[in-house]
Amino acid sequence: MGQGENWRTILIDGTVYERRPDGTLAPVPDRMDYERIDRTTDDEIERFAAEDADGHSSTDAEWAQALDNRRRRRLADISAPVLKIG
Repeated sequence: MGQGENWRTILIDGTVYERRPDGTLAPVPDRMDYERIDRTTDDEIERFAAEDADGHSSTDAEWAQALDNRRRRRLADISAPVLKIG
């Protein structure tokens, strides 16, 4: 984490931890209902997605653009200068 970055949670080995005001980390309880997820059929998932007013199915062109943007960011990260201190 860089200077000035403020974070409240962090994922360590698959467990989410919350940073307390004193700086210590405490595991966040898992509230996921895995049995309900396991019971959900593919048809239900498709229906939920279709009924989601905030979401829409991505077109092939949108996926291609997203992948292209991801590749560009990865190349930019690789070519970013490294600051050496000391």
